[in-house]
Parts: sequence; C-alpha cells; structure tokens
Amino acid sequence: MAKIVAKKSLGQNFLQDDSVIDNIVTQAGVNKDTDVLEIGPGLGAVTDLLVERARNVVAVEIDDRLYHNLVKKHGHRDNFTIINADILETDLSKIVTDHMIVVANLPYYITTPIITKLVENPCGLKSLTVMVQLEVAKRICADHTQKDYGAISVFCNYHCDTELLFTVPPEAFDPVPKVTSAVMKLSFRDEKAVAPKNEKHFFSVVKVAFSNRRKTLSNCLMQGFSLSREEAVGLITACGLSETVRGEKLSLSDFCKLSDLMCE
Repeated sequence: MAKIVAKKSLGQNFLQDDSVIDNIVTQAGVNKDTDVLEIGPGLGAVTDLLVERARNVVAVEIDDRLYHNLVKKHGHRDNFTIINADILETDLSKIVTDHMIVVANLPYYITTPIITKLVENPCGLKSLTVMVQLEVAKRICADHTQKDYGAISVFCNYHCDTELLFTVPPEAFDPVPKVTSAVMKLSFRDEKAVAPKNEKHFFSVVKVAFSNRRKTLSNCLMQGFSLSREEAVGLITACGLSETVRGEKLSLSDFCKLSDLMCE
C-alpha cells in the first residue's frame, strides 16, 4: 500500500514514538474496564495500543483515507468502532458511554473548538488525555499566579482538574512540526470549582475581564457592562481586590464573588 501523506489542511502530524504512545495510554488510565473515544486516530499508532488495552475503542476520523486504512487494520476487532466524521459535527450523546475517556492527538488549528465542545457537553465523559501545542497546554492548565492564565484557563479549570503531564519533542512526529507539543489531562469534577449564582453571567464577566489584558479590570468592566468608574471600582473593592487590579490576577473564586455581586 502506498504511504499515506499527511494533509496540511487537516493539521496532520502522525505520532510515531512508541515510548510517547505508551506514556499517553498509561497516563490516561486505560485498562480492560475502560471505554475510549479517540479523536483523529490518524495512521493508528495510538489506536494499536488502545485496542489491546481498552474494553472498547470508538474512533472518529474525518479523513476518508485514514478511515479506510483503519477499517482494514482493526475493523475485524469486536472492541473497535470507527466513524468517518468531523468530531465538531458529531453528536457525542450517541457515542459516549458512561465514564468513557478521551484520548487524542488533536490538530493544532482546531484544538480549542474541540476541547470547548467536549468540556461543555461531556455526555458522561470522565477525562480527556490529549496532545496539543505546548503553549495551548500551558494556557489551559494555568492558574491566576501564572502568566499564561486566561479565559480558557478559567473555563477548563471551572469544569475540570487540569494537569500538564509531559512535553513531546517535534521529532516524535512525521512530518516534524515546528513546535513542541504537550500531553495534558482534564479530569471532570464531580462539582464545579465554584458555584456562581448565574453561570452564564460568570463567564460573561470572565470574557470581559480578559478582553484587553493591558487594561485594568475596572476599565474592562466599565466598557463591557456600561458601568461608571465608581460602580466598577466599588464592585472590585467589595471583593477585597485592589481597584487597579487586572483581570488576569483574579482566581476563580474572585470571579465568582464579582459575578455574584453584579447579579444582586
């Protein structure tokens, strides 16, 4: 069979380092009681190990060439199902089983939309162990004491415990990307990190706070919610924060306090 060439348009970089593959599957906690959703299996390097260790594997692959290749490779296995589809357009409720976990090497160009969909609509998912660009992993796993902290950090840490597990060098892939990758694990919380009175408003406050990192939180609130300076500063100081604080310095608890005050 002719070699399958990676498509740049789909952000394909095929993982080929066996030690990295074993580490991903091990850190994900895959065993014979585990159902796995694999997104973008590619040539099947991770899939090969998943079907050996997991109870069931459901793979979603958008590329027709790779889909047919994996059907030939693992289609005979009772514990393997592959779907030729775009994960962003896939109804997760129809494929996710209780306590299923995600294992994936995500295309860099659509990492955030995929993670957002999975975190917002877990449908019973237990955790996500995914490979992404290192800079993205740092942002997602950051807290308010770190420079990479942002709105996506708040969003993911609100729903999940996040952990940057290990970095992966470019040489582990074919073709070799120009960036370093990282594997991170997002484990869904039994209860959200904080309990705002109005979740939608909570995330509106977070979005506004990070809308312009060069501005103080008071300026962001004034612009985002049409508040006077006195109103904005009053809310901020009522939370025990400095009137000159920037949004990037607020913890999830701080954002919750601020949002709840604004809802009163």
